[in-house]
Amino acid sequence: MDFKYNVVNDNSILKTAAFGLLVTKTANVSIPQMSGINTPTYSFFPLSSNGVFVPKARISYTKSTLPNAVDNLSKIALYQAGNKISSDMTVAMSGSADADASIIPKDYYFQQNVYNGRVYNSSPILTLPAFTFPKSASGRYNPASQTVIFSWTMDAVTTGEAANNKIKIQYADNPNFDNPQSISVDYVASQTDYEFAVDKNLSPTMYFRVSREHSAFVWEIYKQASVNVGFDPIPSTAKAVVANNAALITWEPLGSAWLPGATFLITRANNTTKTSTEIKLTKEDFDKGVYTDNLIAICNSYTYTLQVVPPIVSSFTAKPATKAVGEVLPVEIGTINTLEASKGYFPDRTELRWTAEGQFDNFIIKRAVYGSNNFVQILQVPGSSLTEYQSDDTKGSPGVYYTYQVVGVVKCNNKNVFSNEAPIAIGFRSPTGNIYGRVTYDNGQNVEDVAVRVQSNDAAQTGRSILLNGNADSYLKLDLLILRNGQKREFLN
Repeated sequence: MDFKYNVVNDNSILKTAAFGLLVTKTANVSIPQMSGINTPTYSFFPLSSNGVFVPKARISYTKSTLPNAVDNLSKIALYQAGNKISSDMTVAMSGSADADASIIPKDYYFQQNVYNGRVYNSSPILTLPAFTFPKSASGRYNPASQTVIFSWTMDAVTTGEAANNKIKIQYADNPNFDNPQSISVDYVASQTDYEFAVDKNLSPTMYFRVSREHSAFVWEIYKQASVNVGFDPIPSTAKAVVANNAALITWEPLGSAWLPGATFLITRANNTTKTSTEIKLTKEDFDKGVYTDNLIAICNSYTYTLQVVPPIVSSFTAKPATKAVGEVLPVEIGTINTLEASKGYFPDRTELRWTAEGQFDNFIIKRAVYGSNNFVQILQVPGSSLTEYQSDDTKGSPGVYYTYQVVGVVKCNNKNVFSNEAPIAIGFRSPTGNIYGRVTYDNGQNVEDVAVRVQSNDAAQTGRSILLNGNADSYLKLDLLILRNGQKREFLN
């Protein structure tokens, strides 16, 4: 910048008395201008303040020429929105000042001034992009899906430029993050809520931390959270029963009883042969809540235990195996189809006939007075390859109605196994017999050609029947009816 001034030189002053004129001589004088300031640059870095790191931006300037005499008299400082945010610095070929990283873009420039600010020069404007970091972090475990969810929040940048450095995540099974798993996810300037899911390599306690990827930042600025992963034993409501000579094992597929990468183990214990077998299954099998074991032998006793075994590379400890309630004893046993009992046809017995299919070692015949449930065993009949069987009850009281029941028995694993069917029938023997003696007069002489009639004292008159001729006027009137279940029903006039 060149300035011109009028300079007065005493030697060049001519005084003319006649004209009274003052004549001066002029000359050009050059004053050096400030050297130019290039467009500033920036770099982010972490700064420790009382042991806490905060993100900063270092804004730097350079000059294209060496500082001159005016530069040597000047000071330079960093400005933002017309406000000086740094102290005055001596002008040099380069320099820098620090500013806070912001969640919104901001314009910065350097200004050089001299002569109390009457002469100044400014650099081109630098727009520092927004650079946001995680504000908060949390985590939770979803036992239904066996997934750990790590969440964090960030300030949104809705206008202007934002640093697009990715987001980095680490998780580990220890708070020091030794041997962590590392992941990068994209940064979205307008997004405030983020989630990251982990569904494998879980640990009892999982530690997470999140930050921004940047060459100047390692893990000085981050947010972290920990999550406890629940792992429960299989509920004790598990059961084992026989179904079609197979073992049917059921359990509650509790989500918190499973771990990703685990193995579902059902152990079959053969109590007869004193051996055991492990059945290894998958998560799909576990989620079904039911398993059918067909590989079992007839007349062998089985019990089952269930357990989820954590992955081999895991810090989880396996929970104790759960014993399924119940003993499984598959049996080959036949079916009893029918039972018939004679009804007063014979005076010395009640005949019993029944039909059966399949295998039976023997049959047990039980009897109870009709109308009661006090069954007692009266007979035992060996089984055979026949389908029709017969036996007699010779001990029943004549004229007494009985309810008969037949039960099939198979000896299996030193236990009696009874048939599912136990049909019943009602029968009795007729109240007849022989009477021996003589009829005499008072003097002891025999009475010739005497007819003797015998009548029961039983008021109910059991063992009798009635024949109706089918006319409209013929009917049977009952005052009391005893039902098959023993209940009595009275009829009122």
